[in-house]
Amino acid sequence: MRVTFVSSNVEKEVDDVVSIDFVGDNGEFRILDNHDNLVSLLAKGDFNYVTKNGKKVNFSVVSGLINVEKNNVKVVLTEYSGDIA
Repeated sequence: MRVTFVSSNVEKEVDDVVSIDFVGDNGEFRILDNHDNLVSLLAKGDFNYVTKNGKKVNFSVVSGLINVEKNNVKVVLTEYSGDIA
């Protein structure tokens, strides 16, 4: 999956993501390759993703939005802490 992170001070793309875990407005979610289309608000909690080479990245989200469409994921972060790289 390709994941694009956007915030007021960062725009970063990661092309080799195999899974994403996050807290949405309706609870915890896991996104894998070929996931159905989805739009959700991000709730306060941990956001994790894993790349094909096994690298796991964790950071904390306060608020934002996630949009999943055809293996392209856009994450708009209005407030977060940690390194998304």
